[in-house]
Amino acid sequence: MNVDTIEHLMTMVSELVLTRNQLLEISRKQDDNGLKGPLQRLSLITAELQDGVMKTRMQPIGNAWSKLPRIVRDLGAELGKRIELVTEGADTELDRQILDLIKDPLIHMVRNCADHAIELPVERRAAGKPEQGTIRLAAYHEGGSVTIAIADDGRGLDIERIRTRAIKQGLASEAEIERMSDAQVSRFIFHPGFSTADSITAISGRGVGMDVVKVNVDAVGGLIDIISKPGLGTTITIKIPLTLAIVAALIVVAGEQRFAIPQIVVRELVRVKSGADQRIENINGAPILRLRGRLLPVIALSALMGTAEPSFEDGFIVVTQIGERQFGILVDGVFHTEEIVVKPMSSKLRHIPLFSGNTILGDGAVVLIVDPNGVAGLVGGTGAGDAFSVEASAAATTVVEKTTMLVFRTGAEGVRAVPLSLVTRLEEVDAALFEHGSGRTLLHYRNRLVPVVPVGETQLRAEGLQPLVIISEGDMTVALAVDAIVDIVDEVLDIEMAAAQDRGIVGSAMIRGRATDIIDLAHYLPIHERSWRKDAGAQGSSSSSAQVILVEPSNFLREMLTPVLKASGHRVTFAADFATAQQIMAAGQVATILLDLDGDIDAAFAFAETVRSEESGNRIRLIGMTTLVTPDLHMRAGQARLDEVVAKFDRRALLAELAEGRPGMREAA
Repeated sequence: MNVDTIEHLMTMVSELVLTRNQLLEISRKQDDNGLKGPLQRLSLITAELQDGVMKTRMQPIGNAWSKLPRIVRDLGAELGKRIELVTEGADTELDRQILDLIKDPLIHMVRNCADHAIELPVERRAAGKPEQGTIRLAAYHEGGSVTIAIADDGRGLDIERIRTRAIKQGLASEAEIERMSDAQVSRFIFHPGFSTADSITAISGRGVGMDVVKVNVDAVGGLIDIISKPGLGTTITIKIPLTLAIVAALIVVAGEQRFAIPQIVVRELVRVKSGADQRIENINGAPILRLRGRLLPVIALSALMGTAEPSFEDGFIVVTQIGERQFGILVDGVFHTEEIVVKPMSSKLRHIPLFSGNTILGDGAVVLIVDPNGVAGLVGGTGAGDAFSVEASAAATTVVEKTTMLVFRTGAEGVRAVPLSLVTRLEEVDAALFEHGSGRTLLHYRNRLVPVVPVGETQLRAEGLQPLVIISEGDMTVALAVDAIVDIVDEVLDIEMAAAQDRGIVGSAMIRGRATDIIDLAHYLPIHERSWRKDAGAQGSSSSSAQVILVEPSNFLREMLTPVLKASGHRVTFAADFATAQQIMAAGQVATILLDLDGDIDAAFAFAETVRSEESGNRIRLIGMTTLVTPDLHMRAGQARLDEVVAKFDRRALLAELAEGRPGMREAA
């Protein structure tokens, strides 16, 4: 049959579907029983006609990979590798138009597996693998779409090499890369022009990279995702619709406009209301939905479209899945599901990544079809299934605000917490990777040796996955070993001080109705390393009611001292520099000033002289803080009329000085 005739027939069926939808919309508004019977019959006939015409366009996916066995056989001979190609689901049918678009990407990915992934026989023997590598190609129907998986048992992706290349090509900063999980980093291979190969070979590459594969998959409204395990292999999963002509979509409203979201990506709908179990929380300034123990990032559709100010107190969350990643799209309302005819976007609007096309609803309204891949890009690629990656907060927390705490379990019953702003990452590491030297346990983590320190009653595991809380400041990193990560919570900390013999504990606080020990982070840090006081250069917060001012340029140290100072019962304000401290002094009465002496010591002593020269200056206690107390520093501090000098990591000496009222060294001087 002539192809043009089939295409024309498909177009007419699409228009018939639109007309059917319009009639059904009219029937819903009019209570005419005489219309309902014929309309139901018309709807049934239209569905059967649509199905019949669709079958004329369907072809088995095996037609797209019929040449692959010969290609793999030739590649194996050329590369000196033994490679077996296993195919499953070759009879899975797919729209001919989609089949033509994904044929070349499939061939390219299989060539990539043969060239980059499968090792030489001698390498496989050394790794304890069979000499013959396997590339597995599978296709199957799944919920109105087709899933294609290309898997190999090769060496897996070189994540560290991808990180290095991504930084070199300016795709992300070193700090951003550091906070990304391995799954997020692996997706850099889909960026245009990205390659980890030192030279382009005639086997893979040839100017056709994984970015072209992603473009072709996106062009058919599909989704692509990658999972790699070092030494075990890589799996690339492609999920594509059966056809491009007619798709099922969820009709939603954001602001005053309606939009269509393809059902292929919709996992579930969640109603959120303030005070209900399902509600949107705010973690480090980002909206998060806590759903059955998982944290999903949320993005408001109305905010993306600029139609209205989003309300996170009431609405519906469309839980969307792109590959292995999940996120939520906040909408104001949900109408119904409807089979829509996809119309291409105008050439003047195709540059907008949020939309993949438009359609006409039953009431004649033209609505835009949301492109889930475009929305996922704005979410920032946050993987719901990944370990949480938390950037250290740039703002210091005042005592009257809630503090976000990471709660974890140590030992069988022990529950402890640390401020989340101090945490760089949460990891689960194979215990077999731990090394031992100089009486310490070490981990080779991101090209450096990191000390592994058990917290409380935690026993380091000899095998299996060990949960780690990564603490970083500047070039210094320490991994705190815990038994399990429990939760992330926001609480107003009311800390009861621990006894003097409780080393490693600041005190206890009620968190989610349970007494929880707050760890003294200074107890676990390598305090001889001066890198822990690296200047972060951020401004602190101010409060006119503060009685104690902490002048400390390091965000890390300010956040570390927060639970200690809260537990002491003092009202504290943080300042990142001496100019800010002077502004705070002008705003209200100050009893004590804690001065950083590790940075610009001359500026610190000049500030102390300025304070003493004022009328009320002699009534203010000035306490210097340093990572290393020396006799010379004591002498200089006495000459500058400071009351005392204490070590930053010695919290008990610090609290003892805060409780003192005597002049100290100033009197002696």
